[in-house]
Amino acid sequence: MRLRTITAADMQDAMRIMREEIGEDAVIVATARNPKGKGVSVTVAQEEAEFEPPPEEKVVEAHFPAPRASTPALRGMPDYILRDIEQILVRHGVAAETIEALLKTVEAQTPLTTDSEEGLAGLLEATLAAACRFEPIDIVKPGYRYILIGPPGAGKTLTTAKIAAHVVKAGHKLTLVNTDNRKAGAAEQLAAYAEVLGVPLEMAESRADLKAVLKNTDPQERLLIDSAGANPYDFHELKELAEFASLMELEPVMVYPAGSDPEEAGEIARAFSFMGVRKMIATRLDVAKRYGSLLTAAHTAGLAFSHTSASEKVLEKFAPVNAGALARLLMDYRTKRH
Repeated sequence: MRLRTITAADMQDAMRIMREEIGEDAVIVATARNPKGKGVSVTVAQEEAEFEPPPEEKVVEAHFPAPRASTPALRGMPDYILRDIEQILVRHGVAAETIEALLKTVEAQTPLTTDSEEGLAGLLEATLAAACRFEPIDIVKPGYRYILIGPPGAGKTLTTAKIAAHVVKAGHKLTLVNTDNRKAGAAEQLAAYAEVLGVPLEMAESRADLKAVLKNTDPQERLLIDSAGANPYDFHELKELAEFASLMELEPVMVYPAGSDPEEAGEIARAFSFMGVRKMIATRLDVAKRYGSLLTAAHTAGLAFSHTSASEKVLEKFAPVNAGALARLLMDYRTKRH
């Protein structure tokens, strides 16, 4: 496998070059905006003529690391404390690489002398605060341009409606935009939400349509864009979404559901991250009891936790998430057990 970096005026042009010169089998491994001005750089991996598995795909004996018999504690953290934290992460199905990264952070925290539930919860909170980023989106500030992206069925349309409901409840105005011309009934569903909330809804079936909406919208107007779910393994669907999300005026935010396979969550998050995604909204917490996919997705793609959604009801709580809230989610099964 060899790497190649494509430099282009924008993401749409980079995707075109990748498609024409490398083909559909190319894998995007990194992306960056030009810090000195316009333009993007996309790093892609291309298979050699003779296939050689990359290092991360070599045979692994176990999906998760075996419990540690003895771990050298950097600051004297007892081994049994490390094993307790590891068991919590394994219980939630966190991917092996993410577990290792989190345990290294645990070792750097102030040592515990007891494995009480309160002590473990505090240690887990401190670990997550040090290892993860937490950056809630500001849903009431004027002039934002958020586009919600993610795989099919992640809950983007419902999340769009929830954000809109909270903005309206706070007494602010915003405009919704629908770019989903693929899912049957998607336009009607968002239109129904917009009508109930009393907010305007624009349709944008192409990049040109969306650019026109952006151009004709007051710079201080809040704009929330619902996109079509994209198959992360389908080049054409990713390219179509990138044509929208790569517009420089927009901030893409990934919506991802709890309860999925952690390893696949990491791959999916990485697939969407090349569009400049920096934050993740976690959905469907009410129908999942294991949250390893969320931790793995955030760690693998370097995403910040933004908000959580735990209900199908539009007016239910849409909450910013922090290290304490995430630690409580991970500890919940132990709390109920005790």
